[in-house]
Amino acid sequence: MKLFLLAVTFGLVSCQDLPGGVLEQDPKDPMFKKPARVAATYTDNQNQVSLSAQYGPRYEVIAASTQVVAGVLYRMTLKFTSANKRVTICDVEVLEQSWLQYIGLSGTPVCRAVTQKSLGGYSNVDSTSPAVQAAAAFAVDAINNQSNSLYRQMLIEVVRAQQQVVAGINYKLLLSVGVSSTCRNDGTTGLTLLNCPVDQRKQRCDVIVWDQPWRTPRYQLTSFKCN
Repeated sequence: MKLFLLAVTFGLVSCQDLPGGVLEQDPKDPMFKKPARVAATYTDNQNQVSLSAQYGPRYEVIAASTQVVAGVLYRMTLKFTSANKRVTICDVEVLEQSWLQYIGLSGTPVCRAVTQKSLGGYSNVDSTSPAVQAAAAFAVDAINNQSNSLYRQMLIEVVRAQQQVVAGINYKLLLSVGVSSTCRNDGTTGLTLLNCPVDQRKQRCDVIVWDQPWRTPRYQLTSFKCN
């Protein structure tokens, strides 16, 4: 312990060498070339076709972070472009344990087709999709947690939904919500309109939810305005 404290005191151990938090990184940093190649070309008995074979040979890292665990965990968002210009985004994790001379894919990649436009700005998405509904439910729970109201706000409908590809996905949502005097705002989650019917003031909320599936907690409410 004394040696460890001395090492930290005199700068022999950097913050990046310590286990714990996720550090956002420059996706163009050369350190991601090898783990990106591993993720793009990896195959095993379950993944018999690599990501690059499925989605296109051209790929680049567009968002990246590192975390010191039992080794270094590289989290990356890879953009694949096929020969016919179809764009697919994959969130991947690669674990490197240098003392074992090991580097390999960790977990299952999460991939989705996107438009080129959504990479720079927001694009419209299906407001009824499970991913949008999950983000909307989180947003309403987060709004309730920040509210001093005695009664609970309930999600009535996702009026409009857009997404932006970042390190994960930003969901920009217009929500229709209302107050239920049947259910108190006591932190209970998973309630539905069936047992908490809306019977008071209805309003609309503009929210932005940041979804990063690899992080805990997964969602963050980065902006909201209700009127």
